[in-house]
This record gives sequence, structure tokens and C-alpha cells, in this order.
Amino acid sequence: MTPVEREFRRRLAVLAHPNASRNVSKACRFFAISLDTFYGWRDTHRASGDAAIAPRRRRPKKPMPNQYSSQLVEKFLRLPREFSFGAQRIA
Repeated sequence: MTPVEREFRRRLAVLAHPNASRNVSKACRFFAISLDTFYGWRDTHRASGDAAIAPRRRRPKKPMPNQYSSQLVEKFLRLPREFSFGAQRIA
């Protein structure tokens, strides 16, 4: 199970817990989350369903502007394997 799946199941468990115990504040203490977080997840879940409370990526979708191209990285990694070049010789 991936960390994203684990977090998604945890959020579903958090939302289901007060139904059994009838106490939201105890559920929030049990799962160590704030009441604001619980009610935010609950409102989102009620409005849009299970997929809305799934964790989302926080990384930018575009590559970094100073990132090397994948072709150049492949060349850098190929040189030491094929020719036994060190860092000084590659530079």
C-alpha cells in the first residue's frame, strides 16, 4: 500500500469514527487532528465524494527551469559506465 493510499484510508477512517462514537472532538483527539481539519474534510466529502478527500500532489507540474534535460542526464550517467571517466575528466 502506498503512502497516498494509506493517507486516503486514514481520512476515511477519521470521517467514519464519529458515526460510531457520536463524539467528533474525541475522534479528533484520537486521530490527532484539529476540528477545523475534520469539518473541512467532512464538508468536502459530503459535497464531492471520496475522490475529493484523496491527498493531492504538492509538487509543481512543470519541471524546474534549471533542470537538465533527460538526454543530457543520460549522457552524464553513461560516460562513467562506458569509459571509466571520473568527475574531473567529464567536466
